[in-house]
Amino acid sequence: MNPTQATAYLNRLAIVESQIFITPHARTRAPERGKYPLLASQIIACIRHGMVTEGPYDDPKWPGKLKCTVTRVRDGEHHECVVSFDPAGPPVVVITAYEWRRRVR
Repeated sequence: MNPTQATAYLNRLAIVESQIFITPHARTRAPERGKYPLLASQIIACIRHGMVTEGPYDDPKWPGKLKCTVTRVRDGEHHECVVSFDPAGPPVVVITAYEWRRRVR
């Protein structure tokens, strides 16, 4: 699977929110290191409207699954989610998610 195919696949799966599993690690981040937590709605929007910017490649922790980074840039926000998924079907597991560029107010 190439990045374009993975993007289309993940965008399509994210339409049904129950197919997205968000790990506890993805819900809590470290603001002191410049990584800010995202809301569940932001994570789902990132997967639904973002594009694969790294990968997909075989996930070493889960044989048979692919791992990739999904990025969404919108209105001064830069969200990234690292996800693991099975090309045969749902669910999509969000390993980590963060906003790494904060908007200046």
